[in-house]
Amino acid sequence: MQQASIGSANVTLGLTPTTSTCGTITMPSFSDYPLRLNTTATTTLVSVDVTASAAGSYVFKLRASGSTTDIISTTLTLTAGTQTVPLNWSIPAAGNYQITSTTSALSRISTYTCTYPFTSPSGAISIVGSATSSTASTSTTSYSSFYNLVFNESCATARTAVTATVTSPPALSLSSSTVDICAGTASDPVTLTSVAASFDTYSWNPTTGVSGNQATGWTFNPATNTTYTLTASQSGGSMCVNQITVPVTVKPIQGTISVSPTTASVCAGASQTLNATATTSQITILSENFETFSGTTMANGWISINNSTGGHLPLPHGTLMHLPIIIMMGLTTIILTAVIIAR
Repeated sequence: MQQASIGSANVTLGLTPTTSTCGTITMPSFSDYPLRLNTTATTTLVSVDVTASAAGSYVFKLRASGSTTDIISTTLTLTAGTQTVPLNWSIPAAGNYQITSTTSALSRISTYTCTYPFTSPSGAISIVGSATSSTASTSTTSYSSFYNLVFNESCATARTAVTATVTSPPALSLSSSTVDICAGTASDPVTLTSVAASFDTYSWNPTTGVSGNQATGWTFNPATNTTYTLTASQSGGSMCVNQITVPVTVKPIQGTISVSPTTASVCAGASQTLNATATTSQITILSENFETFSGTTMANGWISINNSTGGHLPLPHGTLMHLPIIIMMGLTTIILTAVIIAR
């Protein structure tokens, strides 16, 4: 349901503290004479007028009708006589409520000759009666303690049902879900495999290191590993949006190629030999020196077994010599060094 609010306004309900046409205003000997009201919506009680029997602290309370449980409690210092008390209570929901003071006495009309209810223009707030205590039944033959009640209520149109239709966005897919490139180079184009016309706007985040469009595809050349997000959106119709991410991994270039000589002077018809030398960075992918033992067990879990029956070698037969194994791998070369087995 939809309700269109067109603002709010203060409304004043109840008697004035000097009313004499509805009965005689008197000062009782006791406190807790509540005024009862019903609401059909959230509202704010801005202020009330009261006539205090004496100067001092007064406790004002909002309770459910017939209850002694406080919803809101406010302590204020009053002077003797009639005055406006600011409350600014937010009455939380539709319901039946009462306002009361549980300290010193406030004036009231014990024999009320006019009628209830006092209803706001919207019908959302109604003062429906009074009571002789918070737990007593509601009476329409008395008027208790609170005058000129100022409420703030919304002015709104009638509610109208609105149907919301949820539409799934069109598919969004690309020719590659991940991209790997060498540093300093651009990728091959990554193209749409979904229908391009399903969306009219395509945008990447971040925008650095990506170029192209939905018709020809996009290439990527970031300086570092980057995850890109493609957002596709519609400016009309269902106003759908869809997103897809593409992680781009930048791989470093290992090694260099040098050519010598770097410059050459060649006569017509002669030739010049050029020598190219490639160097590659080596990466250790396995290293084991077989030197760490606990009994006959190596630290890596391998077992040393001596099956020797004698001989002239300085080491027992069948024992691995403690020389390291190192496997190095560059771009094109695997190097295996120092593997020696005694026999």
